[in-house]
Amino acid sequence: LTRRVWRSVPASARALVLLLALAGAGLLGSDGPVILCLGMAVLAAALDPHHALLAAVLAIPLAPVAVKVNGLQFSIAEVAVLLAIGSYLWDALIEKRLPMPRSPQTKWQIVADLGVIGLGVAGLLSASLAEYQHVAWREMRLCLLEPALLYYLLRASDDPLTGQLAAPSLLVGGALTAIYALARYPLDKGVIEAEGVRRALGFYGSPNNL
Repeated sequence: LTRRVWRSVPASARALVLLLALAGAGLLGSDGPVILCLGMAVLAAALDPHHALLAAVLAIPLAPVAVKVNGLQFSIAEVAVLLAIGSYLWDALIEKRLPMPRSPQTKWQIVADLGVIGLGVAGLLSASLAEYQHVAWREMRLCLLEPALLYYLLRASDDPLTGQLAAPSLLVGGALTAIYALARYPLDKGVIEAEGVRRALGFYGSPNNL
């Protein structure tokens, strides 16, 4: 009943609630408000997995923004991906079916599927052989495992609109990051000077990453 009522709300309003909750979690500094925003984001994601998935894609360029709570720190992109994964698992529990990727329709989808699987296998092997295990497995989680799960959910989504909006969502995230970098460019903290050139930083620690 709660899901039906929530989905009767206009899609733009539902998406806005989720995005504002995520933004609050990343921008607010106190534990109480951050926990409240995270709770709102969890609820909004659980009620609408498709929007949670698009929010995870949008958050990719915002990865340096940190969600800080109780002395812990997480990338907002990682939080968004975990919300999407959790929302689909919750949906699978309710619907009693797991989201399964559709059969590849083109050779490029086959190549992409095999590429993601290959990267995952290579990551597991390299992390298991790494000298610094803690760091290796952390990078494995952030750079390979969670992105692979995000890819899986995008391939498994049965909502045509989600597929159509995935690329635009990524572009929106990139545009927001660029606008923020340009807005901070006049400030000393928004740039790094090298060889007489001012280079924008945005959310990132290096202009190269931006």
